Amino acid sequence: IVRKKKPIWRAGGFYPTYEGKTWSYFHESSIWPNSLIFHCDHRVTQDIIEKASKHQDVDKLEFKVHDSARIWPFFAESLDLSPFSRCETLTEVRIDDVYGPIDLKPLSFIKTLNITYNHGTLLEGIEYEDGNTEYFQNRVVFPESDHLETVVVHGGVEHDRKTLAEYPRLRELTIEYLKDTDLSWLSGSKSLEILKLLHTLPDNTILPELISLKELLVGFSLRPRTRSRGGKSLKTLDLSPLSVSKGLEEVRIYNQKIEDIDLSPLALCKNLKSLLIAGCALTSVDVSPLSRVPLESLTLSSNRMHSIILPELPQLKDLGLNRNSFQRIDLSFISDSKNLTALGVENNQLIELDLSPLSGLSNLRYLDLRNNRFEVLDLSPLKGIDGLHIDLNKNKHLKEVDVTPLLDEPDSVVISARWMKLIASEEKKDCFESTGSRRKLKYMKRKIEWY
Repeated sequence: IVRKKKPIWRAGGFYPTYEGKTWSYFHESSIWPNSLIFHCDHRVTQDIIEKASKHQDVDKLEFKVHDSARIWPFFAESLDLSPFSRCETLTEVRIDDVYGPIDLKPLSFIKTLNITYNHGTLLEGIEYEDGNTEYFQNRVVFPESDHLETVVVHGGVEHDRKTLAEYPRLRELTIEYLKDTDLSWLSGSKSLEILKLLHTLPDNTILPELISLKELLVGFSLRPRTRSRGGKSLKTLDLSPLSVSKGLEEVRIYNQKIEDIDLSPLALCKNLKSLLIAGCALTSVDVSPLSRVPLESLTLSSNRMHSIILPELPQLKDLGLNRNSFQRIDLSFISDSKNLTALGVENNQLIELDLSPLSGLSNLRYLDLRNNRFEVLDLSPLKGIDGLHIDLNKNKHLKEVDVTPLLDEPDSVVISARWMKLIASEEKKDCFESTGSRRKLKYMKRKIEWY
């Protein structure tokens, strides 16, 4: 990517032209404000680097393979990026596929570095007839920089790990397809605040001790799935190294095969506000060690949990226990969570649920009870909660629900309950048919039966 105030390349058919000359190995992908993106069909040559480096306003440089089907060892080439040492405006470098040794020392002024190895990962394990596997041993020499703040690196890329840990301003590190089980070499970093371990991770991965860590993400992808997918996944994860991260604010663990996890090391993280463990194989979890932690968001969705121990969490705002195997959940712990705004227990196997602990939670705005096995459900504890949306859809065993307690102030409640009969006392009919209620209670108005 060569960012300029005005585009300097123009596409001309399949092959674009630059200064009247045809570059047969490039085509223009897209043009964004102050940037131009080019993808390389075969390889980047030193001649191309020399020409691109003449543009003094370059602030982002990207090498990206366009046609992944054309990947062969003879396309690998050692690149000399020293011509870009004159581009003092260059702040970000991204190399999407590393096929040879790269020396980034000349780029000592960059702030963001992204080194990935996507297509090489797809070819891992392949042995050529001559037995040569050196093609995948890609050595990257990181720049000696006091400015580097963000690094994304593929686990298959060979690099000096000690150098990476010693960057004084390194704030965010992402490691994709981790190969090493021991990350203790990273413990020397005193500035790292965000650590992301993405995609496949070897089992028994040892987390580093990071005193400045604020956010940890361990996941097969950037978002949780219902279940973990293929590849290597963690079966165990020791959180004890996090006990030194006093400023830790967020922990996210996605799509692993973890069956059991000890949360007690997080009890020392007095600033922890968000905990998410989703898409794993947990059958039960004990959250009681976090009773004195100011958790505001707790999500334990898409696991296999049938039991849970929850302490009182007075600061809690968002609780997600959806997509598990619960038949019963005791919500008594939540009665003092006056800041609670959303509670999700959808897609479980709940037979009954006592909602009385929710009485008086005036900030509650969304209650998701979809797709369970309720036969009886008492909504009376929800009386007087303004602006509440209750979702009762897909409860096939729940034949009817009495909504009489919710009709005192009909403008303040929305109930989604398709294919379900809602009943209410005749005494509330006049209040229900007020002008304001016709819009907000549209699902109720069509199905309600008076008694």
